[in-house]
Amino acid sequence: MFFFYIPFAEPYDPTPESMQDITANTDTTTIAWFSDDHFRFDNHTSRWAKCFDYSVTTDQASLPKYAAIHYDRVILSQWACNHFLYRNKHLPLTHEVTFVGQAFPHRQQAMAMLSQQGIPVKTWGKGWDENSRIDQDAMIDVFNQSRINLNLAASGHFQEFQPPPATWQYRARSWAAKVPGLRAARDKLRSHPSVCATVPASGNTPLAAAIFPLQIKGRNFEVPGCGGFLLTESVPHLENYYAFDKEIACYASLEELKDKLAYYLNHEEERAAIANAGYQRTLKEHTYVHRFTHIFRTAGLCKDGEIDLSARSGKITDIAATTASHSMASVK
Repeated sequence: MFFFYIPFAEPYDPTPESMQDITANTDTTTIAWFSDDHFRFDNHTSRWAKCFDYSVTTDQASLPKYAAIHYDRVILSQWACNHFLYRNKHLPLTHEVTFVGQAFPHRQQAMAMLSQQGIPVKTWGKGWDENSRIDQDAMIDVFNQSRINLNLAASGHFQEFQPPPATWQYRARSWAAKVPGLRAARDKLRSHPSVCATVPASGNTPLAAAIFPLQIKGRNFEVPGCGGFLLTESVPHLENYYAFDKEIACYASLEELKDKLAYYLNHEEERAAIANAGYQRTLKEHTYVHRFTHIFRTAGLCKDGEIDLSARSGKITDIAATTASHSMASVK
């Protein structure tokens, strides 16, 4: 028997003591998935990790932190594509450049800048307009039907950004105050009234990026998993999963983003070849079946040769599909 858990919001979590009791006093193998070690390790993961037999992290840079607390049962994994949902439908391309995601201020300003440069982006998601929200099925269609799918992080590259409205400042403070492990973020937000304000020590890093470091997200795998062309902001360690300009495309500045949009819109064969290579790489290495197979094998819950990765009926495959459909989608 095993217990797979994603600790996220402590008011709704079991206590560390109760998890430690299950781990120590039952025959259950306990596994925790920590998806935000990039900024929550010190105040969250460090208190929880030893309560589990195994801890999964998506942050390669946090491995030394686990070693520092004398915890050696950490498994490095990553987000992935739930290929039972996110799939290539072979739909005709009806959109040029698209973005699906919430309309945070820095994203709104990025879209405005691109539009001024003659590159309009079709956007969906909360905050763009009253009719812009779409469901998961429609989003998957967008990924399939777009020549270029953009992925924007909490970019530290758009130095031209102005402070966001007061409502966004309030929401950021409120969220930081509620989610455990973000007290330091809340304190920074109190000290700097704009979440996009420049941090004096760095000279060019918006506060949002300082609080929430750039990290790999599920979208990095879901778009290629739909056969879509992905142009994403470059984040640490993404090169370990895809070959840049061969399987996905990346940018590191607003100027580079504009240049790559113009380039790939005018080089259709190259764009299509990259999209197909990213699709093949995703199915070969980056589905949740691959991730959970590695996790469960490392935890001693299955052995090599016991799992048919192509079979939907396999036990681990069903666990991966169910978990990716529900738990993973809830924390992205």
